[in-house]
Amino acid sequence: MAWNSHLYVVYGVVYRWVDYSADMGPYCVLRRLLLLDTRFSDSRRTVEYNREIDECCIPCNR
Repeated sequence: MAWNSHLYVVYGVVYRWVDYSADMGPYCVLRRLLLLDTRFSDSRRTVEYNREIDECCIPCNR
């Protein structure tokens, strides 16, 4: 995944099932992506993308 002009490896996803839409039925809402920055091997290696706080790197509908 590319974000902030860097390449990351996605190793986890935090999501929530939403079941209150009568029109669509249940669906999944992405909350966070857990990322590895391969440039580092110390504590800077793990990075988190939080869709509620961080700017999206691709056009998305909110």
